Amino acid sequence: MVTFILVALALAALIFAIDEVKKGSSKKLIKLAVIQVAGVFGQALLGGITVLTKLNPLPVAGHFLLSIALITGAIALVRESRPVEQFAPVRKEIRQLNLVLLIMAALVVTLGTLVTGSGPHAGDASAKRFPFDPRTISFLHADLVIAFCGLTLAVWLALRVTHADSRIIESAQLLITFILSQGAIGYTQYFTKLPEALVALHLIGAECVWISTYLLYSRIKRAGADTATGLRTET
Repeated sequence: MVTFILVALALAALIFAIDEVKKGSSKKLIKLAVIQVAGVFGQALLGGITVLTKLNPLPVAGHFLLSIALITGAIALVRESRPVEQFAPVRKEIRQLNLVLLIMAALVVTLGTLVTGSGPHAGDASAKRFPFDPRTISFLHADLVIAFCGLTLAVWLALRVTHADSRIIESAQLLITFILSQGAIGYTQYFTKLPEALVALHLIGAECVWISTYLLYSRIKRAGADTATGLRTET
């Protein structure tokens, strides 16, 4: 039932994109809208495979990751349809860290699916699990999250020290907030033996962390590079 709604919305977005391109907007709008249409049908296909394989954790994880990709594409479509945001240039070193941050976020989310697929909530009581020790894979995931949090703090501090645009700094602060909230949920669910409600909340939190990471990444990327040497000072 939800798929029919998503198909309708994706097709409406495609029609809107075609109309906007006719008015002079970037053709990128159509590409992003087509990805949404194809992605929804891809989700339906992957969902069918998930059912036919009796909730095998691999397609279940793929289903979640594809959802994140579709949400990212939807955000990109919305941003492309709006006036371009203008930001002051950002130091090259911060831009490099920004890319590493995005890659690390992808690794954190992907490893998180392995944690879920190894635990008791990977489907139902008879569903197959990943062949990983839940305790070990959870610790690896937590270690990577701590490193991700440290890198985010480094990016935030670098943005503040170089007096970057306040909107970009706010994006970094939002990401830090989501990471800390997600970490609190993760540790709580681990020590309370994984109650279903917290697991569901943790999945929503993973989406929030990824979305905020992507927004920070896109803003820094759009800001362009600051080639000046040394740190900018207040005037």
